[in-house]
Amino acid sequence: MLQTGAFSSVAEADRVRAELLMQGFDAQLTSSVSEKGTLHRIIVGPFPNRSRLAKARSLLIAKGVATMMVNTPKSLQ
Repeated sequence: MLQTGAFSSVAEADRVRAELLMQGFDAQLTSSVSEKGTLHRIIVGPFPNRSRLAKARSLLIAKGVATMMVNTPKSLQ
């Protein structure tokens, strides 16, 4: 899976998620709470293999979206 953003504002995270959905990516929003507050992450995927993940990552980077490979968050399992 790819993380494409992490936001303290759920509204901003949802706006970015909506943009990715409109571009055809399977984007999901997860939230986690810690002593520092709530963090809302945008996750794209899962992908069936590394080749598809690499292709999606290249497309996202070409669109100016930073990505980071992550394991499947527990909230999406």
